[in-house]
Amino acid sequence: MTENPTIQTMCETPVMGHRIALTSILIGTLAISGCAASPREQVPLGEQVFPAGQMLPSDLFAAARQSQHAPDALSDTRPRKSCGDVTLKQGEEIPAAAVDCIDAAIGNLEAELVVVSFTTEGDPVVAFYRSAAATLGVEIFTDGEFDRFGPKTWSHQTCPQATTVTSLQGCSEM
Repeated sequence: MTENPTIQTMCETPVMGHRIALTSILIGTLAISGCAASPREQVPLGEQVFPAGQMLPSDLFAAARQSQHAPDALSDTRPRKSCGDVTLKQGEEIPAAAVDCIDAAIGNLEAELVVVSFTTEGDPVVAFYRSAAATLGVEIFTDGEFDRFGPKTWSHQTCPQATTVTSLQGCSEM
C-alpha cells in the first residue's frame, strides 16, 4: 500500500495542520451547541421537569400562595383588592393598568398584585406586591422555589419609601 505524498505533505506543514485542527474544533463545537436549548426558551407551565423529576405546577399563583415555605405574613387573611395575577413573557413589563392599580392603592387601601416572571433560564419567579391602607410603601414577597439555579427560597421585603412598584427604593429584607 502506497501513501499519498500530497496529503501527507499538506498535513505535515504547520499552517495546514493548525487549520485542520481548528476546523475540527469548530465543527465539534457547533455540533455540541446545536444540542443545547436556548437559555431564553420558555417551557410551558406544567411541562417543565426539574432534576428530581418534579413537575412545575400549572397554577403557579396557587402553588406560591399555598407554599409551606412562604413567610407567615403572606398568609394573613385581610381582604385585599386584587390588582391582578399577571404572567409575563421574557422581557415583558408589568401592564400599565396593573401598575396603576397597585400604585393608586399605596397608602390608601389594602391591595395585591401578583406577577410571575421568568429567569434567563426560563424558570418562574412569583412576586406578590402589597399595599396597606394605613402605611406608605410596598411590601414584596418573592417566591424563588421554582428557580432551579437560584437559592430556592422566599424573600420578604418592605419598601416604606416606595410610591410606585416600578421604582422601589429604601427596601429592607424582613
